[in-house]
Amino acid sequence: MSSIFASLVAILLFLLLPMFSFAQTSGKIIYKAILEGQDFKELEGILLFEDQESYFFVDMQSQYESKKKQEKLDLESKNKINFYFDFGLNRPTSYEVYINRAEGNILNQRSFFKDSSTKPCVVSEKTGLIEWIYKDETKKIGSFLAYKATTNFRGRNYNAWFTPEIPLPIGPWKFHGLPGIILEIQDEELGVQFLFSSIQIPFETKDEIKPPSDGDVITLREFITYRENFNNEFIRLVKAKLPRDVSITSMSINEKDRSIEREYE
Repeated sequence: MSSIFASLVAILLFLLLPMFSFAQTSGKIIYKAILEGQDFKELEGILLFEDQESYFFVDMQSQYESKKKQEKLDLESKNKINFYFDFGLNRPTSYEVYINRAEGNILNQRSFFKDSSTKPCVVSEKTGLIEWIYKDETKKIGSFLAYKATTNFRGRNYNAWFTPEIPLPIGPWKFHGLPGIILEIQDEELGVQFLFSSIQIPFETKDEIKPPSDGDVITLREFITYRENFNNEFIRLVKAKLPRDVSITSMSINEKDRSIEREYE
């Protein structure tokens, strides 16, 4: 079918969305999560939803327990002096994203580096920032007929598959805004993959859907500022640790950014 027809189908789905029965609004979807930032290990992602709220997380506790809790950052000076710092102590051990569609708000558990230490925080941002392009492709995922959509978000190009058979505009992590639950989404480099595993509707969520609360709530702009100041903060810290008879004329920080979000603007 033509791209125009695909757009018309998408519009029709949005118009019909309020007409669907929401007798079963609560549910649980389990995804297979494969993330570049977690060394491509196969983890379990869980999406809980009800009414106007959803909560997604990837539990990585077992992975952290199975390896040394130290993430190394290699700082190389002109004098070939290397430093290693521990970032693991205060970093969140799960990707936590809470979305309140009624309020148009996303709360994401994160951390930032300031004053020589890693600090947990909750980043607040608005929904509706993802722009989707509908494609003329369908496929079966489990028992569902899924439709394809693509987007570029925070530095990665994604292919998503959603089903209007469950007409809720939600998905794993921060992905939302399609006229049906996202069952599968991958970036083109396969550095971020959330693959459908199972679904349970209805599912009693009880008190499981709640905003992350570890640390202060900050805006996305504040979080970006902390990231931009990271290099200067670290260079200052390293210089403070050097012996008095050692001088540094130049320094570089060697770290590959493997997070889901590579950029924010």
